Amino acid sequence: MEELGLPYQLEWFDRGADGLAPPEYLALHPAAMAPVIKDGDGVLAESTAIVQYIAHRYGGGRLTVSPDADNYADYLFWLEFNNNAQSACS
Repeated sequence: MEELGLPYQLEWFDRGADGLAPPEYLALHPAAMAPVIKDGDGVLAESTAIVQYIAHRYGGGRLTVSPDADNYADYLFWLEFNNNAQSACS
């Protein structure tokens, strides 16, 4: 959001003594996944999906690589690399 110069409001939800998400967060996302963004009436979880959504919806192509670009496969690989690397190490 900051790279695109877009306004945003950060909301923080503290977990209870039981370590579970509070009811107001569960109302936002029943599976208590984080991070989550709200955009209008929509709610989206999963960090890579959020990045792609913001970049494609609001970035005007500035932070993405077009599918017809020669390096599109590399773009997708590096976009997902961290998520895959963490899964492999778990």
